[in-house]
Amino acid sequence: MVRPIRKIAFAVILATTAVACGALPGLVPAPGAQAQPLSPTSIRLLSSASTVQTGQAVTYTAIVSPTPDAGSVAFTDDGEPIPACTAVSVEGRSGEAGCQTSYQAGGMHAIQATYTGDGQFQAAGPASAEVLVTVNTEITISVEPERAQVGQRVTYTALVSPAPDGGTVLFSDEDEPIASCETVAVDPASGLASCSLVYESPGEHLISALYTGDAIYLSSFAELSGEALAIEAAPRASATPATSSSGARTGKPKSVTPGAAKRAARRPSRRPAALRCRGGSLPASGLPTGTARARDRARRSAARRRTRRTSPCPRSPRARGRRAKSAAAA
Repeated sequence: MVRPIRKIAFAVILATTAVACGALPGLVPAPGAQAQPLSPTSIRLLSSASTVQTGQAVTYTAIVSPTPDAGSVAFTDDGEPIPACTAVSVEGRSGEAGCQTSYQAGGMHAIQATYTGDGQFQAAGPASAEVLVTVNTEITISVEPERAQVGQRVTYTALVSPAPDGGTVLFSDEDEPIASCETVAVDPASGLASCSLVYESPGEHLISALYTGDAIYLSSFAELSGEALAIEAAPRASATPATSSSGARTGKPKSVTPGAAKRAARRPSRRPAALRCRGGSLPASGLPTGTARARDRARRSAARRRTRRTSPCPRSPRARGRRAKSAAAA
C-alpha cells in the first residue's frame, strides 16, 4: 500500500513542475503569449422627451450591446459632466444605464453618453441626443393715464416675465387687434412692450395683450385688470370772454376808424330834454343819460316822443293856448 501512494505523490510533483516550466501549454499560456482580444461594443442614447419645461424631470437611457458584465457610462451636457451621472453602472441583464436630471433655464441641450468598457469589452461612444427646454411666461398689462379724455394720448404697457429673448406682443380692443399695435417687439432686457394711441370719440375699451412666444419662451395672455377704460368727452370751451381779477374784460378793445370819429362829432346830442331846456332841471330821481348807438331807430324815435310829452321844460304861452283850446273843444 505504501508504494502506490508514493507513486501518486511523485506524479503530482512532476505535473506541478511541468506547469511551472510551461511544459503544458494547453493548460496555462506560456510566458509572452498574447492575451485574448476584447469584444467590441456599441452604444445608443434615448431621451424620455424631446421637449421639456423648466423644472420638469427628463431621463436619459444609454443601451450597450452586446450586454457587458461590467463597466459604466458617463453622461455629459454640452460637453460638461451631468452631476450624479458621471459613472453610471451598466445593468448586467439589459445593458442599460440611466440618468435623470432637470433644468432651470431654457434652451437646447446636447447630451452625450460614453461606455468606458471593462476587461472583456471595448469602450464605445459617444452616443448623442438633443433636448429642448422651454420656459413658461406670464404677462401683465397697465395703462397710463387710468382716466382719459378724447384727444388725450393713452399708453398701454405689457410686461412679460421672465424677460424673453424675442417675440412680440399683440394688443387688442374688444378682441379686435389695434391697428398700430399688432406686432410690438419685446425688449429682451426689460421684457416690456408699449402701445400708444389717441382716441377720437368717447366710449369704453376692454384691452388685452397676447405674447406670441418664440422657440424657447411660451406664449401668455392677459387682460387689463379692473373695469374697462373709459374715454370721456373733452369739456367744451366757455364762450364768456376772460376777465381780469378786477372783473374787467381782457378782450381786445374795438378800434375806432377816423370816419366813425367824425360822424360821432357831427351827431346831435343825445342828452335828455330836461338838460337841453332853458331853465330846466333834472328831477330828483334822475333821467336817462342817452340811447345806445346800436339801438333801433324806431325805439329812439319813440323815446324822443315820450320825452317831449313828459318834458319838465316850461311851455311857451302859445303852446299853453293851444292846449287850452283843445281841452275846451273836448
